[in-house]
Amino acid sequence: MARIAAPPQRTAALLSAALGAAALLGAVAAIQPIAAVGLLIGGTYLAIALVNLPVAIILWLPVVFLEAVEAGNLAGKAAGLVLLAAWAPGVLARADRRPAWFQSLPPRVVGICALLVTYLSLSLLWAPDAGAVLADAWHWVAVALLFGLVASSAVTIPILRALLMAFVVGAIISVFGGSLGGNFHTTQTSAELASAPDARLGGAVGDPNFLAAGLVPAIVLAAGLAAGTRSALLKLGLLVAGIVLTAGVVLSESRGGAIALLFTVPAAMVCFRRRRTQVSLVALGVVAAAAVWFTFSPGAWERVTSFNNGGNGRTDLWTVAWRIADDHPIFGVGLDNYASVAFRYVREPGSLTHVQLVADQPHVVHNTYLQMLAEGGVVGLALFLAFIGVCLASGWRAARTFGARGDRANEALAQSVLVATIAMLAAAVFISAGVDKRFWILLAFGPALDAVARRTPTRGH
Repeated sequence: MARIAAPPQRTAALLSAALGAAALLGAVAAIQPIAAVGLLIGGTYLAIALVNLPVAIILWLPVVFLEAVEAGNLAGKAAGLVLLAAWAPGVLARADRRPAWFQSLPPRVVGICALLVTYLSLSLLWAPDAGAVLADAWHWVAVALLFGLVASSAVTIPILRALLMAFVVGAIISVFGGSLGGNFHTTQTSAELASAPDARLGGAVGDPNFLAAGLVPAIVLAAGLAAGTRSALLKLGLLVAGIVLTAGVVLSESRGGAIALLFTVPAAMVCFRRRRTQVSLVALGVVAAAAVWFTFSPGAWERVTSFNNGGNGRTDLWTVAWRIADDHPIFGVGLDNYASVAFRYVREPGSLTHVQLVADQPHVVHNTYLQMLAEGGVVGLALFLAFIGVCLASGWRAARTFGARGDRANEALAQSVLVATIAMLAAAVFISAGVDKRFWILLAFGPALDAVARRTPTRGH
């Protein structure tokens, strides 16, 4: 095959840029070696993003699970900006000139997402604290762009499988990465972990409940990936991953994680209609692994199953959220304004046992849906649920499309994405996960799978 030579002008420009970058890197290395390493890594990642954006996204995704680690948080944000910069030209290009990695999202999905973000941003017009709205609105814009980035770049089954694997890898890293964030020490005994409130595994995510919320979907994705591969080595690796992730959920002692696991079983029974025996075996394995830990740590079991303390103040936060929603039912009090107005509702009839969490040290609602209702009203909650609904419908449609073609491996893949998203939705009852990147990435997999399923006429792996 004849080699295609680059134009002389382009070759000279690339050579000049490479020489300039090398000179700059050498100068920085002489002054600050660590900064030089950072520049080298950043420059390499930028080159990957410009050449192959899906690969860059796959490399970035595990970093999402490291937000409690300062270096991981900084690297994740920097890489996210690089990804968006590399993605923007494809979005702005004409349909016939878009790159191979780009796929157009359904207008309905884009429209509802845009309406949701726009509405929440406009709530500054009626919010008591407009500054709080502005401070939080950019988070919603960022996760909406992230959603579009992932959903439009996952254009083939191999890319989707790699992205799901990256999600699982990120979840595993977050379990072992707690020591990096100072939230977990392996020298602690089981008794210490069970008895000390701060001994719960927070992992590299930084919070036990947020950690568990990401681990449960990862368990489901690991099972779905295992069902769709013929490699015995990969199956074994995914089995080990499932055990590690289950241990992470148990070590977090998260009620939300436990409830997410409970919701996962019936959801899997409904979605995996042809694999109910396998689902039962996986469920039994997870229960057995959890039972072993709880046997040696009765204090952890007591914490997970006890709701006598009102969920450490959650029920009080929820009560106040209902009061706010009752007072502002249609439009809510504005984005991120729960903490700004909650103190006004502590004197209403009805006892609150953790008033300090509302008045003295304002917390978020610790319930994604109640927070959306209180801050966005019925309108905001309806838009939020509609967006979730179209993403779930896309995943369901993809599973049916693959199933109708007899493509069992990819059918299981789509079903696992659907169940994993449902697990995250269940965990969101105990956390405020509206702008959780992992949540939006899971939602993005549904439309991506639907688009790939419609373009793939034959069985693929």
